[in-house]
Amino acid sequence: MKILMEIDLRDYTFESEEANAIADRIWNENAWDVFEMNLSEMYPEGISEDGLEDLFAHDHEAVLELAEIETEIDY
Repeated sequence: MKILMEIDLRDYTFESEEANAIADRIWNENAWDVFEMNLSEMYPEGISEDGLEDLFAHDHEAVLELAEIETEIDY
């Protein structure tokens, strides 16, 4: 059985410190609306909680790109 629910990502509590740090950066950059819009386009059927957690915890660059926030380049 699959249960779907609408949530406001601003209120979502991530499990990992890494995911929370990225969420805080999106919040501080005032980019939640852009992130949610782009995430909805990328996942029109929605994303699972595990998928969202994994995305934030392990693919920081992709999350920041979805939020249209520039990533630092290390040389």
